[in-house]
Amino acid sequence: MDEGLVRPGERHATRDDGQDHPAITSYRNGFLIAFQANTGKLWTLDTKGGARDSGLDMMVGSSPSVAASGSGYRVAFQGANGMLWTLDSAGRSVDTGRGMMYSAGRGSSPAIAADAGPYSDGYRVVYDAGVYVHTWYSRGGDTNEGMCAKSGTNPAIAAPGGVHNTSYRIAMQWCSDTLRPPDARGALVVTGRNGTNVDAPKLAMMEDTSPAIAAYKISPLQPYDGSRVWMAAFQARTGNLWTRDSAGRTTDTGLAMKADTSPTIAGFSNGFVMAFQGAHGNLLIRDSGGNVTATGLTMKERTSPAIAVQ
Repeated sequence: MDEGLVRPGERHATRDDGQDHPAITSYRNGFLIAFQANTGKLWTLDTKGGARDSGLDMMVGSSPSVAASGSGYRVAFQGANGMLWTLDSAGRSVDTGRGMMYSAGRGSSPAIAADAGPYSDGYRVVYDAGVYVHTWYSRGGDTNEGMCAKSGTNPAIAAPGGVHNTSYRIAMQWCSDTLRPPDARGALVVTGRNGTNVDAPKLAMMEDTSPAIAAYKISPLQPYDGSRVWMAAFQARTGNLWTRDSAGRTTDTGLAMKADTSPTIAGFSNGFVMAFQGAHGNLLIRDSGGNVTATGLTMKERTSPAIAVQ
């Protein structure tokens, strides 16, 4: 027990290797989905039904992440060679040469966010490099954040908007009792670049689950407001969906989640919306106002949804 923690179609089928999840983003008044097909290749699917095989091999047990900006989209994924790769909307692929976590015959999954600043069109990718969490930037540079995610989980990233804001926030299930922040193993930790602005309320997460994080969707010209930056969603050790925000508010939604699943979250200008697999296997949606929608749709065990807003 962790001490000191709060106990809070066939042709395009996804690969059946456990917890492989597709990713989706809004793109050109529609959506763009990235997923690992049953061939082990990275595929994309757009609103018009255009399915595209990238021809790029992915690591077994890993999932892609996708984000869109004004110039197109970019997918981040772990290649079959264990490295972090990206693919853009023009079909250009890049092997970054950055090694990602690989353990027990399964890979890990990166997360990507588009810069929200008014003068930038870059992307930031957070990934588990095997010891520490790293952030790779499309405009150059790879940062060792000096933070670690617990084995079997993946970090998440959000890029808040606002004037002169070039920062980002990373959410992860913490790996250690000895590293900074101390006594937080298995708990939610949210941090900025290089371990700055650390939020570590010692909220215990369910084993083998990952948090999600999103930023308020605001105009890049809007003044930066430190209290309205991000919200994280996670499955707590109790099995319920919990949230934590940049104002320091923690909420137990009272909604039970299915074991071995993780939530997803997206930001609006005035709040957030989350999707998750409920305890009985159904897809549920909850907004930050507390409104819950039961979709009546049943999900496969050990899978998690993805969500994006336009």
